[in-house]
Amino acid sequence: MKRFAFCMICFLAAVMYSSAQQNPKYLAGAVPEKDGRVYFSKTLKATQLSKDEIYKAVSDWCKLRFAETDGFRRKVLTADSIQGELIALGDDYLVFQNTVLSLDRAHLLYNFTLSCRDGACEVNIFRLTYRYKVSTSDVPERYTAEEMINDANAIKKGKLVRSSSKFRIKTVDYVEGLYAEIEDLLGKETLKKVNK
Repeated sequence: MKRFAFCMICFLAAVMYSSAQQNPKYLAGAVPEKDGRVYFSKTLKATQLSKDEIYKAVSDWCKLRFAETDGFRRKVLTADSIQGELIALGDDYLVFQNTVLSLDRAHLLYNFTLSCRDGACEVNIFRLTYRYKVSTSDVPERYTAEEMINDANAIKKGKLVRSSSKFRIKTVDYVEGLYAEIEDLLGKETLKKVNK
């Protein structure tokens, strides 16, 4: 019975890995590039908010999101309310697997910029690097996004390369999570303004 349960767990893990491999969300084009460098960029709309209202909301969010904490080098580098621009250094964990027996994760470091204008906010995430400590070494391995997650290195024959797939999948999900946080924030600010 135990052997059957173990085989089922292995089978389900393989099916989940395979489905992520085939998910078009992570395949060609999922990791955009600009001038040969990985560069995520998205303009988020908030048509009823002014540049100053958007800047105030995202500035407060950035102060919390990029607050310096032990073990992380994240911080807001520049905040310019006149231009409506914010620049921050991001530092977070990408957790690939977290079980009782194993914790597989990498530090993700990146540059983050916000540029606000009336009715919209442009978000840019670039210069992504990873520090990954494998169980066989005390010294972390260092990779750039260009080495690890761009289409040229992460996709072969229409499928994700196994060695970099977890980095690509978790990075795409992480970036989408940041976009979602800001969209949610701008949506709440719009509701506040409409309900006044």
